[in-house]
Amino acid sequence: MIARLGMTALALTLLAAQPSTHGWRVVASRTFDPRQISFYWEGARVGSPAAFSTDGTTVKVNGIGALPADPADSAGMDAALARTFSGLHIVDSLVARGSSYSDAVDRYGCEMGRRLRRGLLALADARATQTTLTRAQLADIATSMGIGRDSIRVFNGVVECVLAGGVHIGLPFDSPDSLLSADPCAPPSPAARRLALEKRIASMVDELGKEGYRLLVGDGTRIQWFSGTTAAEALDQIQQAGAIYKKGGAEAVRRECKDFKLPAHTLIAIARRQGEAAGKP
Repeated sequence: MIARLGMTALALTLLAAQPSTHGWRVVASRTFDPRQISFYWEGARVGSPAAFSTDGTTVKVNGIGALPADPADSAGMDAALARTFSGLHIVDSLVARGSSYSDAVDRYGCEMGRRLRRGLLALADARATQTTLTRAQLADIATSMGIGRDSIRVFNGVVECVLAGGVHIGLPFDSPDSLLSADPCAPPSPAARRLALEKRIASMVDELGKEGYRLLVGDGTRIQWFSGTTAAEALDQIQQAGAIYKKGGAEAVRRECKDFKLPAHTLIAIARRQGEAAGKP
């Protein structure tokens, strides 16, 4: 068994220091054994110790922030989204008014979230007296959302909907009216955003402190972790995706890596970082 580094004691210091002139402050730091744990943030491999900083709107790890958008990658993403979502009235109308497909699909997701909430609010009496919804009630929500009746169900207490492109959204059946009345895409308050970021940081710090062979991958939208043989498989797929990206770019990764454990945008970010590092003298 590989011995853990001697500095595994948590250096989780919620610093009381004032924010820097740029608004960034380190909120946590953690050492980890890089022979046991592979950590990627925004596509970059992170070394130990990992220092987590935030300006209240986003997170950096060891000073690493999001990659700037690559015009070729963005064009490829829009083309892929167009193949999946063109023909939807909401998306087509937004694109016709100048939105990119990426923005239009995001706004489509927001609108469908609002419709699901309105549909559940309209069934307030049913939610107060029933343990689930009938087929007729689910059909009413589906109609109000503009989706097929077979695209909605209640599973494990969650009302789930399948949208175009296989996108899933859902809400607990017993959601309070205060949640259903809220806009799912309203920007959070600065305090709520800061709290959410610090919770994400705390979850990564906790993950880095666990025993065993692990892979942790994070960015501004999601955090994923794998352990044991699953981690080894995901790391192998990262290398495969890097070779695919080198030959065919982002579009090839999206096309050929659909069944990989990490999403295409994460694999593309890692491949871009690897390519930039290989190009350095």
